[in-house]
Amino acid sequence: MPLATNPGTAKALKDLIRPIVPSAILRARAEREFFSEKSWYAKHLGKFDSFAEANRYIQQKNIDARGYVLDHEAWLAERTKLSTHDYPPLFWIGKLIFQNNLRTVADFGGSAGVSYYAFKNYLAFPQDLAWTVCELPEAVAAGTRITKERQEHRLTFVEDARQIASSQVFYAAGVLHYLEQTPAQLLESIGAKPEYLVLNKLPLSQKESFVTIESGGNGYYPCRIQAAPSFISELRASGYEVVDRWRCLEHRMDVGLHPELSFPHYQGFVFTRSRA
Repeated sequence: MPLATNPGTAKALKDLIRPIVPSAILRARAEREFFSEKSWYAKHLGKFDSFAEANRYIQQKNIDARGYVLDHEAWLAERTKLSTHDYPPLFWIGKLIFQNNLRTVADFGGSAGVSYYAFKNYLAFPQDLAWTVCELPEAVAAGTRITKERQEHRLTFVEDARQIASSQVFYAAGVLHYLEQTPAQLLESIGAKPEYLVLNKLPLSQKESFVTIESGGNGYYPCRIQAAPSFISELRASGYEVVDRWRCLEHRMDVGLHPELSFPHYQGFVFTRSRA
């Protein structure tokens, strides 16, 4: 493999060069590479104290902070094939439906029903299952249209998160870090006390909580990186206990300008409501 394309060699060279190159030059280069990136895979830049500070930084760079833009129908067509990190949620959703006899699932930020259709390929969902996706208006419109075309009565879409507050299972994959609220704060704000939380693709730091900027190829937007101990302790304070945990090895966090905050994988969790 050529040296330039060897990730280990490239990192070693960067670590060697960083101490002897002026920080202003390193910053300018990192910013130029970040804001010129057009690929879909998310990249990250900077450390901020809040979403407001991150958005001000984007505006100062004369960058259009378009926010998160997604073609939901194309995403649905591409993502119904499971990745490795999807199998733990598949297992737990199946267990909760078939062994625990739970029948209401809230899918927060679930696009046009991607997880529902993907899991349906492996699980024979019961007819009385109610799977509700809470999403932005454009996703709700696309998802509702597709369910009508497919005559899929078990899947519905809502925009108001309070409409999923009574669900027995709260499921979210790769979306919660785009909210200013932490998961515990979100659940409290909508008055939700689900029996189980199935949370996947969480970028959790082992060091500290911070806000960074993400580039998804079609826009630049803040995202919240919570420290793992804080994430767990907040949910415990809300009455939940960890029952399972896994690594999402397909996703890593490389923070431009702050390599000390980078980490090698995202995480997934299942929490159950404490009976105490």
